[in-house]
Amino acid sequence: MAKSRRKPKSKSSPSKAGLARRALAERAGALVFAAIVLTLTLGWFFGRDALQRRVAEERAEPVTLRIAWPTVSGDRSRTWMPESVRREIEQTVLSRVSPDVFDRGSLESARAALEATGWFECVDSVRRHEGNVIEVQGAWRTPLAVVRQDGRDIVVGAHGALLPLHYAPGGAGAGLKVIENVGARPPIRADGSPAFGAPWPGGEVQASLALLDAMRRAFSATRVWPQIAGVDAAQFARSGRLALVTDTGARVVWGAPPGVIAPGEESADKKIARLVHLANGPTERIDGGERWIEIYSALVYIDASHSPGSVAQGDAR
Repeated sequence: MAKSRRKPKSKSSPSKAGLARRALAERAGALVFAAIVLTLTLGWFFGRDALQRRVAEERAEPVTLRIAWPTVSGDRSRTWMPESVRREIEQTVLSRVSPDVFDRGSLESARAALEATGWFECVDSVRRHEGNVIEVQGAWRTPLAVVRQDGRDIVVGAHGALLPLHYAPGGAGAGLKVIENVGARPPIRADGSPAFGAPWPGGEVQASLALLDAMRRAFSATRVWPQIAGVDAAQFARSGRLALVTDTGARVVWGAPPGVIAPGEESADKKIARLVHLANGPTERIDGGERWIEIYSALVYIDASHSPGSVAQGDAR
């Protein structure tokens, strides 16, 4: 008897309705996930600023300053900067820095304002530390002399940089020597305001500072230094010569600035040797007790009757 063969039952295929339900569920899940992501993103985007403001309000403390003021040479416990200037610099920072610990823009604004004061060669950083302490770090400009012009003694630093400080004539004290008869005007910005920190144009101030620096290095520890009141730049534009002004108002015509080789002039070392010789003479003064003396050429010329600013007519000695 022949055996009957049974065909294996095939697995039933999912119905169209089942497939549709599954696809719908997958799409719904994807949409829900996308909605969650979108909600979180929008919440973060729109709530971030509000959250930062709330956190800043809760964490904000009064701003305090930490500024390393420039110190007196040889005494780091004292500063040469007048208190009025220090208060102005502090106000420059405080008026721009907000108590918001997240506000970096106000720190940059304060840094730019400090550089514009002219008191800094560069402002390295304005940083906020714990406790809302604002620390200012930078390289200070140091007053080196004053330029006497328009009835004022205007303070200048290295390279003739204009500083935002002036005095009545003589008000700066003996610590700052006076540069007289500078023809060029102080540097200004495009809007006509003083360009604090910019070098004084014309070269007269820079040349005078170079001469004062040479005198300081040669005589600062001697009785000669107090005899030097400053530099007269009246002849510089015409002949390139400078004159030392003594504490009696006499002129000692030095000649070209140190480092500049001028035809017919003695070396800087020879000129300094002549000043030493005069200071060791009977009068013990670098002007020899005279009103006008020229030390730059092969012979020393003295004119006892010479008035500052006129042409020397003295005899050789």
